[in-house]
Amino acid sequence: DSMLVIPGLTAHVTIPGASNGFSAFDFDVPTADSLFVQPITADPSATEALPLTWNSQTPGTTQFVIQLEFSTSAGGSTPNSQIFCSFNDDGQDTVPATLATLWRKGGAQRVHAYRWVTTTVGSPVGDADAVVVISQYTTDSTHVLFP
Repeated sequence: DSMLVIPGLTAHVTIPGASNGFSAFDFDVPTADSLFVQPITADPSATEALPLTWNSQTPGTTQFVIQLEFSTSAGGSTPNSQIFCSFNDDGQDTVPATLATLWRKGGAQRVHAYRWVTTTVGSPVGDADAVVVISQYTTDSTHVLFP
């Protein structure tokens, strides 16, 4: 099921369990915090790696994912390709130059970014039961700058 969470805070999960079934669980879990990606420049003459900067949450426990969508058709207005990168959520990284150049030279550039927090909680009674909670924060508000 799903539940309403507030970005960056802790959510409480209670699972009653079932006799002769899944164990009972009662635990707190961190949620993905708000995500703000700095503007990205789509300069078609640039050939270097594409630097990315964003607000980090908890490096080592969260992941930052970015989708750079673009059209490979000359003058295309609808994206038909994407570059999908996953990074440690430490606030900065780069898209390799070979991939960044494809996006910069494409048309209809768009950016989608996500922050993922995955938490695995083992059973309090030591059996094989476990709960995996995935929290995600998504933003499509990253600005693409065209020189």
